[in-house]
Amino acid sequence: MALFAVITAAVVGGAAHFVNQLLNWFDRQSFTERLPATDYEPKFFATDPLGEAPAETKPGDPTDTDEIDVTEGIEKPNVAIQKGDEARENGDYTDAVNLYLHALKLDPNSSEPKTQLWKTLEIWNETDAPVGRINAGRLEKAAQYATQAAWLLSEYYLHRDRALGLHWLKKSADSGHPADMRKLGIILTPGKFASADHSGGMNWLKRAADKGDAESQFLYGECLIFGEFVEKAPHQGTDYLKLAADQGYADTKELLGVCMVEGIGINPSQKAGFQQFVESAEIGTITANLQIGLCHLHGDGTPRDQTTAVAAFKKGAELGDPKAMYAYTLCLDSGVSGRISSDDASEWMKKAADLGHPGAKACHTPAAAADQKEDGSK
Repeated sequence: MALFAVITAAVVGGAAHFVNQLLNWFDRQSFTERLPATDYEPKFFATDPLGEAPAETKPGDPTDTDEIDVTEGIEKPNVAIQKGDEARENGDYTDAVNLYLHALKLDPNSSEPKTQLWKTLEIWNETDAPVGRINAGRLEKAAQYATQAAWLLSEYYLHRDRALGLHWLKKSADSGHPADMRKLGIILTPGKFASADHSGGMNWLKRAADKGDAESQFLYGECLIFGEFVEKAPHQGTDYLKLAADQGYADTKELLGVCMVEGIGINPSQKAGFQQFVESAEIGTITANLQIGLCHLHGDGTPRDQTTAVAAFKKGAELGDPKAMYAYTLCLDSGVSGRISSDDASEWMKKAADLGHPGAKACHTPAAAADQKEDGSK
């Protein structure tokens, strides 16, 4: 009888273990099915039209003055022009502009500083050189014959005086400056520090895209694909994405991958889409790691491999992507990672919640935390 009891207990224990394993398997399968094939968030809303403010506008720095140090002591126009030429050759475009403006102040009828000012603005426009302290008053007067000065004035004023900045931004866009057309579109469409004008903003963005501005092609294409502020037109949107991709615009790879995997506006090809995600991650697109993980999890364009999927989610999480953090948290909490780690899951869930992920925030409320403690999870 004792031996029978032992055997019975072993069989029952083994059956219980088998049932637990089976339940865990079903949990993992259910978890996998709940995750989407792709998870892309439009970048249009996160695009900052202003960029980082120049250092001299930060608190504690000296305020702008009418006289610029670089022109001090220069009393001859030709000397100012010569020094302006030297500054331009060295890439000191702010100094060069100030020196040419000073030469114009000394000799308003001279054509040479006007010519050099125009040339400098053209060169500067093709670079990423920051806008330093300029003599804005003189540059405003010079804008009547150097129309490209409008973009410089908009860059200068947008961080200091929004109303003046928008005034000059509009003038620059009207003059045909693609980057400022794009910037105006990003500001007007959702109403960033200006009255919202969806159709007007989208029109500026389209004009910039049609003039060949790669970032505008990407953003306008994105809006067409998802129907943001314009009528949804996926095929037209992917056409704009391809134009941006041909110019090497990095963000296009992830979105093109999403379109290929999902068959949005383009012939579906999960394998080609997965390759786009891989290339996107290789050039530093943080959010592409989430897409790679989802492909491995579902077997879209690559063999199904949960271990590799979890590794991709973890990499994206470590790089700061809140969606990857959330996916990695679910893996840790459900056992898809190969083990259940509630402590690690709770830590990553909090990080994702702190970065604003809605699902993580809902799970990380005091009430949710209390419910999780009751059932033994975090």
